[in-house]
Amino acid sequence: MNLKLYFNFLFVYLSQQKIRNTLILVGISLGIALFVSTGYNGMRAERSLIDFSLGFNSTDFQYRISGYKNDLPEEIMGEIFYNPNLQTIRKISPSLKKDINLKLSNGDSIYLPILGLNVFEDGIPESSSTNKQYSILFTRALFEKIKNESQIKILFETDEITFDLSEIGILEDEGGMYAVLDLEILQSYLGVQDKISFIYLYASEPTAAFEEEIANVLKKYPNAKLESKQDILKRAEGALKSFRMNLLVVSLISVLISLFMISQNLSGLYFQRRKELAILRSIGASARTSFLLFLSQALVLGIPGTLLGIYLGIGFTELFSISETTVTSSEQVLSYKQMPWNLIYLSLFVGVFGSLLAGILPSFRASNTSPMGIIREANSQKLPTKYYTLFLISGISMIIPSYALAFGFEKNTFTGFLAIGMLLFGQILLFPPVFRFLASLAPKNLPSFKIGVEEILQRPLGNTFASGTFMLSISLVLTLSTLTASYKKSLLDWVDRENPFDYSIVNSYHLENGISGGVSKKILGDLKTMDEIESIDPFIIISQFEIGSKVYTIHALPFAENETEENSIFISSNLAFLENLKAGDTLSIPTKLSGSIDFTILGDKEHFFSERGTIIMDLALYEKYFGIDSFNSIRIKLKKNVDPELFLHSLKMKFTKEQQLVIFDSEGLKNIYLSGLDKVFGTLESLKWTALFISTISIFAAILHGLYDKLKLFGTLSILGATQRQIFATMFSSALSLTLSGAVVGILSALSLIPVVLYVINKNAFGWTLQFEFPWISLPILFISVPLLSFFASLYPFWKIQRESLRNIFHEEA
Repeated sequence: MNLKLYFNFLFVYLSQQKIRNTLILVGISLGIALFVSTGYNGMRAERSLIDFSLGFNSTDFQYRISGYKNDLPEEIMGEIFYNPNLQTIRKISPSLKKDINLKLSNGDSIYLPILGLNVFEDGIPESSSTNKQYSILFTRALFEKIKNESQIKILFETDEITFDLSEIGILEDEGGMYAVLDLEILQSYLGVQDKISFIYLYASEPTAAFEEEIANVLKKYPNAKLESKQDILKRAEGALKSFRMNLLVVSLISVLISLFMISQNLSGLYFQRRKELAILRSIGASARTSFLLFLSQALVLGIPGTLLGIYLGIGFTELFSISETTVTSSEQVLSYKQMPWNLIYLSLFVGVFGSLLAGILPSFRASNTSPMGIIREANSQKLPTKYYTLFLISGISMIIPSYALAFGFEKNTFTGFLAIGMLLFGQILLFPPVFRFLASLAPKNLPSFKIGVEEILQRPLGNTFASGTFMLSISLVLTLSTLTASYKKSLLDWVDRENPFDYSIVNSYHLENGISGGVSKKILGDLKTMDEIESIDPFIIISQFEIGSKVYTIHALPFAENETEENSIFISSNLAFLENLKAGDTLSIPTKLSGSIDFTILGDKEHFFSERGTIIMDLALYEKYFGIDSFNSIRIKLKKNVDPELFLHSLKMKFTKEQQLVIFDSEGLKNIYLSGLDKVFGTLESLKWTALFISTISIFAAILHGLYDKLKLFGTLSILGATQRQIFATMFSSALSLTLSGAVVGILSALSLIPVVLYVINKNAFGWTLQFEFPWISLPILFISVPLLSFFASLYPFWKIQRESLRNIFHEEA
C-alpha cells in the first residue's frame, strides 16, 4: 500500500475526531497512571519493610544474630571470633538500633530509628560530603524535613541532646528515614554499654555445619537467635504480599476499563470507515494490510496514552500513597522516591500490549472486509436471534463454574482471582441478551424511546464494550465499599465484645507513633486504690512479633480463672485457619527471659486485629517469660451507681502530672480503631473513586461515540418532521439504555462478586470471616446519577445536529 495513503488513513481520523479521541487518551492514561501509582506504592511499602527488617543494612552479609528487644551482649562477637570452627567468617559487624524522638521548633516531633555503627571498623556510610567530621548523619529524606531548622533536639531515652544543623551530615540513601551515630557514642547516650541489637556475619562458605556451630555458641544466650538474610527477606516480603495483590487487582480492573474504551472506539471506527476499507481492498490492499492498518490505530492511541499514564502515575504516587499498614510506617514508605525501572517497563508492556489486544477483534473484522462492502450502505451489526441465546448460555456457563472454582479450592488465592475473572467475563457476555430484553420492554406509545433502544440492538457487540466499562466500575466500587463497610462492622462488633469497659487509659505519644507500652505499672497500683472501680484490665500489644519466617501480634491481658493453664495460650481464628492450628497443638515462641518455649493452644477466638494472626496470652504468663515495663493501656470498669463525670474528673486530677496520658470512653476507643482502619483502607478508597472516574469518562466517550455516529439517523428524523424535543428524547433514550444496563448489571455483578471477595479472597489472604454489610445508600445515588450522565452525554451530539446543516451531516465522514 502507498505509504502516504496509509498515514492518511491512520492520522486523518484522529484530527477529525478530537473530542472523542481526547476522552479515549484520558481514559487510557488514567488507567495506566493508576496501575503505576499503586504498583509503585506497593513496591516502596515492601522496600520499606525489607530495609527496616534488615536493620537498614544492604550489604552482602549471610547471617544476622539478633535478640528480643535489642539487648545482646557484645561478648558474643568474641566467642564467635575466637571459635576455631568458625574461621570462614571474614567479618563480624555489630549494630545498635533504637527508636528516638526528634523534636522540631514548631512543637512537632518525628519518631524514627537511629543506628549505632562501628565506624572504626566499618567506616562511615557514604555521605554527600566526606571532607568534614559530622556529629551525626541523617538520610537525605530525613534531612529534607529538618533543613529549615537551626537546631535539632533528640531525646535519647531520658537525655535530650541538641545538634546544630552544621553538625548533621547527609546519607545519600535511596530511601528510609533514620539517623546514624558511632556505636560507642550511641551506647553512651542510651546508657546501654556493651549492648547491641544485631551482629552481622560475613562468611565465605556458610554451610549447615556452620549454622550448627553458631547455634552451639548461642545456647548460653537464650535471647539470641540466628537468621539467614534469605529468611529475613522472605518474612518481610510475605508480610505485604496480600496487600500488594489487592492493589494490583484494583489497578488491573482500571486498566481493563481503559482497554475496553480502545476496543469500543476501534469498533466504531471500523463501521465508520468500512467503505474506505472496501475501496482499499478493491485497489489491491491485502487482508493482512487491512489488519495491520487497524491494529496501528490501537498503537496510535495506546502508546501516547501509556506514556502519558506513566508520567501521570509518577505524579499520582503521593495522591494514592499508602497511608498506613499494620507493619509499615507512612513516613518511612514516603521517603522512597526512586521509581523502579522494572515497574516502568511492566507498565509499558501492559499499556501497549493491552492496546494491541483490545484492537485485535476490530482489526480482524477489518481484514475480512470484502470489496463488495463499497456498495453496502447498512451499518448494522445486528445479531441473528440464535446468537442471543448463545451469549446467554455462554455467560451462564462461565458464571456457574466460577463459583465452584472459588469455593472449591480452599486457601488458594489464585483460584479466587481466576474465579473473579471468569465471573466478570461471563457477566459481560450477558449484555446482548440484556439489550434485547430492554428493547422488548420499550412502550410502543413512546416512539422516541422505542427508536433509541432499538438503535442499541443495531450494534450489540460494540455497545457491550460501552456498558461493560460502566458495569466494571460500578461492580468495583460497590464491592470495595462493601469490603470496607464489612471490615468496619466486624471491627466495631469485636471492640464491643472484647472491650466491655467504661474507660481506657493510654499514652498519647506512644499511641500516635505506634510504640508499645507507655502506661507505667505505678498507674496500675494507683488505680487499685480507687473504690469506684469494679475491675481493672491491663493490656499489652506487641504488633510485630517474629516467629520463624512469620510476623504475628501478641495480646497479653488477664485471663479468667477457667482459661488459665500452665504454658497455654489462645490464638485468633485467622491464625488457626492460616497455619492449620487447632486446640491441643503446640506453638514454639521465642521469649525474652527463657528462650524458646512450647505453648499449648487451648483454642481459638475471633480476634479482628492482625492480618497474619494474633497470639493471646495471659498477662501473668507474659510477665513470667517477657517481663513487663509498662502497659499499652489500662481498661477500667466502674461499679454501678458511680457518677461517670465525677469519676472522670477525679481520675484526671490524679494523673495531672502524667501529661502524655489520655482517657478514652468506649466511643473514643472505637474511633481510635476506626481511624486506624481508615488509614489502612485510605488507598483503596482513592483507587475505587478514581476507577469510577475513569469509567465515567469511558461511558461518556462511548455514548458520545454512538450518538455522534447516528447523526444521519437523527437528520433523517428531522426531515420526516420530528421535533427537536423528539430528537433529543431519542438520543437520551439510547444513552440511558447503555448506562442503565451497565448500572443494573454492575449491581448484580457486585452482589455476585462480594461473596467471592469476602469469603474466598479475604478469607484465604487474611483468614478473617467478615460480617456482611452492603452500602445500600449508594443505590439511590447511583440511579439518580445514571440519567444525569446520559443527559449530559446527549447534549453535544444534539448541539452538533442543531449547529450543522443537514447537507453537511449527510456528507460528513463521522
